[in-house]
Amino acid sequence: MKKCQLCGKQDKLTKEHLPQRSLYPKSIRSKIVPFNTLLACAQCNNGSSDSDELTKVIIGLIASSPWTDEIYKSVGSTLSNNKRLDRLVDENTRYEMNGKSGENIGIFKIPEEYKSEFIFSIERIVKGLFFKEFKQVLISEFDISLFLLDKIHPSLKVEILDGMKGRELMSVNANSIEYMFVKLQGSNLVCFIQLFKSFNFFFVLNKKILA
Repeated sequence: MKKCQLCGKQDKLTKEHLPQRSLYPKSIRSKIVPFNTLLACAQCNNGSSDSDELTKVIIGLIASSPWTDEIYKSVGSTLSNNKRLDRLVDENTRYEMNGKSGENIGIFKIPEEYKSEFIFSIERIVKGLFFKEFKQVLISEFDISLFLLDKIHPSLKVEILDGMKGRELMSVNANSIEYMFVKLQGSNLVCFIQLFKSFNFFFVLNKKILA
């Protein structure tokens, strides 16, 4: 048996889409081929459906892409079938008047108790992209942590931005997901990932010290 490309466990493996295919409505999937995939054990492949649906809804509400209308319709279908998420969006959306169009714009804020579920889903995407680039299982080599670029030490921020300067972003799934791995001093890495031109995340990958 081969090792799971997400957790490293030896097991029977099946194909896993990361980023998850549910982010893309069925009507546009023929335009995304080839999807980025890896091989994962049953636990890694099947243990994220709730997080995936939450992520689909959060991203789909503000995704910027050529398929915005299709994505928004797909989110509406998910909400009509998932009452938990429907209530979550309804209870955490406030409306503001757009000064230019005069329309009410809905702004959804993720409740604190759901943020970890959402970040877990993004971390899985990073793990998949890490394996794609380095052919190693991320959690076997690194610990992964989300951070805010404006909250770190200024010298580290400069190091990260200098490392990104002049480099092109890599991409998967018809450029809907763009990313970059930046080498820091020492053995650590930073992953920058952008989803649908709408969400930017920075993750630090701290090299594990093996005893």
